[in-house]
Amino acid sequence: MNTRVCRRICAVIVLAGLLLCGGCGQENHASPDTGGAKLTSSLSEYARQLLDADNGSMDAQQKNILRSVIKHGKVSVSDYEAAWQRYSSCVTDKGYNKPQMIRYPNGLQHPDSDDASPELATDLNAVEKQARDLDACDTAHVEAVQKLYMLQVGNPSLYKDQDEGALDCLKRHNLVSTSYTLEQYKKDSGAWAHGSDDLGFDPNNAEVRGCLAANGHLFVSAGNE
Repeated sequence: MNTRVCRRICAVIVLAGLLLCGGCGQENHASPDTGGAKLTSSLSEYARQLLDADNGSMDAQQKNILRSVIKHGKVSVSDYEAAWQRYSSCVTDKGYNKPQMIRYPNGLQHPDSDDASPELATDLNAVEKQARDLDACDTAHVEAVQKLYMLQVGNPSLYKDQDEGALDCLKRHNLVSTSYTLEQYKKDSGAWAHGSDDLGFDPNNAEVRGCLAANGHLFVSAGNE
């Protein structure tokens, strides 16, 4: 099953209060030994790669945003907001509730969780259909723009390893000490996943969460990463 669809299925089930999901895989841009490797040479080049990789799934507006990034080197806030508005309209047009968005101080946003009742979540076919419908909306309207905006606000150095990107973001915003290392960050991330709060960063700080969300962490209102 598509990893993104699997995650959406998990989000639906989590919101319904049935269980916490695992096993869908964690997207990461690199193995831990890449040490400073870059994802691409520039945001413009990455936008070009995303546009070239499109198989016809993107809508015209998202393609135009990518062309603008190729030309200007950044995603404008207005374009970013408009892409999410089109996603929201797509979701409601398919008969689902309007997505509730989580927003971070760096401007990043994403849907909180895919809204489903416990009754719906017990019907696996319905859950899978909703996941695929929302994934189609995401691909068409905002997926590529989101990838670019995450890099823009959370990993402007374009580190291939998202852990390096997260650490760089935390340091740039003075959210960890200057001596805090990548090894410490990886150790703390693992401890946090197991419920520890004895960390070198404050996971409840909105700016910290913005850095982490921009580098691959998923937050929902239920408090699960």
